[in-house]
Amino acid sequence: MQTTAMTILEPARLPVLMGDMTDALDVLRTNLGSRQLTPRSLEKIRMPAAGATQFRRPTADGVEMVDAITGVLVGVGTPRVYWDSPFGQGERGAPPACKSDDGVLGDGLYGQYGEMGARLRGQRGVCDTCPMNMWPARGSGGASRKKPCSELRNLFFLPLDEDMVLPQVLVVTPGSLRAVDDYLLSIAMRGVPFYAAVTKLSLKAAVSGGGIAYQTLTLQRTGSLSPEDRAKMKAYVDSLGAF
Repeated sequence: MQTTAMTILEPARLPVLMGDMTDALDVLRTNLGSRQLTPRSLEKIRMPAAGATQFRRPTADGVEMVDAITGVLVGVGTPRVYWDSPFGQGERGAPPACKSDDGVLGDGLYGQYGEMGARLRGQRGVCDTCPMNMWPARGSGGASRKKPCSELRNLFFLPLDEDMVLPQVLVVTPGSLRAVDDYLLSIAMRGVPFYAAVTKLSLKAAVSGGGIAYQTLTLQRTGSLSPEDRAKMKAYVDSLGAF
C-alpha cells in the first residue's frame, strides 16, 4: 500500500506551542474582563462571492485575498440560523428570526421561549425536531431546494503564517458541510483529533445543475503535530472553553 509521509510541524510555526500559555491567557482575561469571548469577537476568514476561489482574511498588515490557508483547527462549532425574509429582503441589518450557537437549542422565534417554539409539541426549541430544520418536499424548491434554517460550521483556525494566540474563524455555508464532516471523520478514523493535524483550506469552483456558480471548501491534511506538541495543543483547546 502506498503511503504519503506527513510533515511534523515545527513548534516555532505556532506561538501557542512555544513555552507556557499561562501568560497569554492572563492577558486575555485582563483585556476581556467580564466580557465573554464568542465567535463574533474573533477575526473572520470570509468565503468569497459565488464562484470565486479566494478567501478574504485579516492579517497583521491588513486584509488580503489568498488561495489557501494552512494551519491548525482548534475548534469546530455547529451553529444554525433562520431568516424569515428571503435573501436581500427584509430590514437591513436586522438579526435572524431564530438562531442556535450549538445547533442543539434554538434562540428566537422557534426557540425554547419563542412564539412559534411555544406552539410546537414535544421538546420546545430543539433544533433536530424543529419544522424549520426539515427538507422541503422534492420538486418544491427546484435547484435551490434547501432547509429554511441553515446549518453552518464555525472552523476556529490558527494560521501558520500569523503570530496569533487566538484563532480566526471561518463560517462554512451549507454547501460545504459534507466536506468538513468527511474530513473530520477521515482523520478520526486514523486516530488524529483535528487539533493534532496540520490542515490546508482551499476552495473549488463548481456549477449547480441549474447553472448557478458556487464554490466548495476543501480540507487537506498536510502534516501532524509531534506527540509533545499534540499534548500542548489539547491543553490550549481545553483552555479556550474557559472563555
